[in-house]
Amino acid sequence: MLRLLTPTLSSVCLALLILSPSISAAEDAQKLCPLPKGAVWTYKVERMTVSSGIKVTRKDAVVMSSQGGFRGKGTYTVLKWREFGKDHVIHVEFVGSKLKVNASKKKIFDSFDFANKKKLGSFKKLTAKIETGQTIQVKKAESIKTNAGQYTAIPVVIITKDVGLTVEKTLWFAKGVGPIKMVESITKDGGLSVNTYELESFIKAGKASGPGK
Repeated sequence: MLRLLTPTLSSVCLALLILSPSISAAEDAQKLCPLPKGAVWTYKVERMTVSSGIKVTRKDAVVMSSQGGFRGKGTYTVLKWREFGKDHVIHVEFVGSKLKVNASKKKIFDSFDFANKKKLGSFKKLTAKIETGQTIQVKKAESIKTNAGQYTAIPVVIITKDVGLTVEKTLWFAKGVGPIKMVESITKDGGLSVNTYELESFIKAGKASGPGK
């Protein structure tokens, strides 16, 4: 809610829409990914792995908080959470309808533009059978149900390929709240991992927020 979760939840760093029938894909990125200092997002997480025909599932929770830390025009050092036994901090930059996410000055994924529904980025072919690279596509808003409530959210699909590795993430952004859901599918050397993050609650600067609150 950007292993792949300095990447994984890093990716989750995005946002929602409450009690509104639709969202314009041209929304300002900061409206779709609000990061007020003191905000806290709690996610229910389900992890599933399949390897050598053996399926394993487990459930846990991740709490992400906004630390503030404005740095320059539209750039924040904001999101912090603990996962896989490590503390993570990511930097988010808003440029109009574009959103960039970085961890420790390392680009997690190419910036994407909520106003552009075309696929961004491209894959580079290494051989006739193997290609690497990344594409990002912003899709039409849809209704998403979470434990925190029903939201209308814009899905962003990010596909990253490398030799022996394919990662596909779908992030749902809604206005005024924060990341509501992410589904990450990782295929590596014949094995499969699927991580699903679903918003349980959102607290905006000390006040719970969500449908009916």
